Amino acid sequence: MKRTDQEMKYLYNMGLTGLQLLSKWTNSILELYCWKLLHPADYRKGASKYEDDGEEYERAT
Repeated sequence: MKRTDQEMKYLYNMGLTGLQLLSKWTNSILELYCWKLLHPADYRKGASKYEDDGEEYERAT
């Protein structure tokens, strides 16, 4: 099956757009992860009713 130049250009652009979107998502996840590492929970602020849940979440992530 032979494709036209227009079809090939469309497929190329679709693949390029997909890779760019994947790159943006990866960058966003990396930035969020770095922020999380730079801003850990402060255990000295006092106890709250959710403190145990927060500590467990922080250990898991």
